[in-house]
Amino acid sequence: MTIARPRSAAFWPVAITLMLLSVMSYLDRQILALLVPDLHRDLGMSDLQVGTLIGPAFLVTYLIALTLAATIVDRFDKVKIIVAGTLLWAAMTFASAFAKSYPELIAMRAGLAVGEALLGPAATALIGDLFFDDPRKRVTATSFFLMGSTIGATGSAFFGAAAIQLVSGWQVTLPRVGAAGDWRLTLIAVSLPSALLAIVLLAIRRGAGSRRTEHAATAVGLEPLWAHLRRRGLNYVLLAVAVNTLMMVQSGLFAWGPTYLMRNFGLARTGAGYLFGAASLAGGVCGTLSSAWVIRRLAPDGTVSQFARLVLMVGPPGVLLIAGATISPSLWLFLPLVLIAFSFIGVLVTIPMQYLQAEAPVHLKGRVAVGLYLILLTFTGGIGPLVPPVLAKLMPPGPDQLGRAIAVSAVICLVISGTLLLVLLRSAARTTAFSKPLTA
Repeated sequence: MTIARPRSAAFWPVAITLMLLSVMSYLDRQILALLVPDLHRDLGMSDLQVGTLIGPAFLVTYLIALTLAATIVDRFDKVKIIVAGTLLWAAMTFASAFAKSYPELIAMRAGLAVGEALLGPAATALIGDLFFDDPRKRVTATSFFLMGSTIGATGSAFFGAAAIQLVSGWQVTLPRVGAAGDWRLTLIAVSLPSALLAIVLLAIRRGAGSRRTEHAATAVGLEPLWAHLRRRGLNYVLLAVAVNTLMMVQSGLFAWGPTYLMRNFGLARTGAGYLFGAASLAGGVCGTLSSAWVIRRLAPDGTVSQFARLVLMVGPPGVLLIAGATISPSLWLFLPLVLIAFSFIGVLVTIPMQYLQAEAPVHLKGRVAVGLYLILLTFTGGIGPLVPPVLAKLMPPGPDQLGRAIAVSAVICLVISGTLLLVLLRSAARTTAFSKPLTA
């Protein structure tokens, strides 16, 4: 059966809106990294409590919701799933502005996690539907959506600083909390674009709604998945864990970079956000944009051995540059080191999904991707933000305490990741089954 579809060009407004939603999801998720001094002052929170808010309080709920989202995206209208999730996370960010205690913020972060967990699976499946008959545009649209993650993750400090500057000095009285500090108004400000984008997505969905294709409607049992994982599962796990062990260093810097600049160099909050955000955004976007070119040349056959060697080529330089930045004595040395480091990290972050695209059969890509995404969020969303404050407690106090903790975590993660990659390369050398892509 053939399903009539409008021109694929008609779907680009949807793809662009999804990219912007991805940017906003990261901003709403990571804005707390710029609000640490306010949370200390107004709610009496410690660094460890802030790290818990940024990490586990978000992650545990996110992982549960992500698993459930993978089971519903093919059963219900994908646009409605995305809109519902977006409105939920926007409402939770908005409500956080009225929090008066640490437990209340924990609850708001959990609600935000549920809403954001719906975006990734539903958006990926929606793009697959909209560009089903045009593989080149499907790849481009998917990359465009993932670019939103890079922009959001690396530029959240920059955009967050802009939001803080926008509301700075406003005299506003809020119900329940009274006179609103800048941090409360910032949370309100960053919640509104997400809600607006949800409305825009609903408005432009006519003629571009989710429709099942013959392939999407085909039911696939668990046996093909288990058979594939028996052959390739160890590859996926070792490669993903090795990459995301290194990515923990980046996520720790994301969470604590602005605070480190404020404490170590005496920068104001907005200045720290702008400088750190600009350096990480420029480096991350450059790395992501160049990743396809790098992978085509250094992993042309898509084998796990080629991807493992590529991780060894781009991962250690990026992580060591982060370590060098966090122990550097000068702000103007810190910033270029971060920019260059994130250029390497921008390539590194794409490798697990690129290996999946080369290895997994087309009818299994979605479910394998959910597994890789769970690994990614466990390491970078949960463990990464907690590592610097935990290690910092073991070190002599000082303004550079966080920087030294991040540098030590970089060395530890390098050793762990390198060991996993050597195991993977050794396994690949023993059997050709690990080094030949599976044709779907």
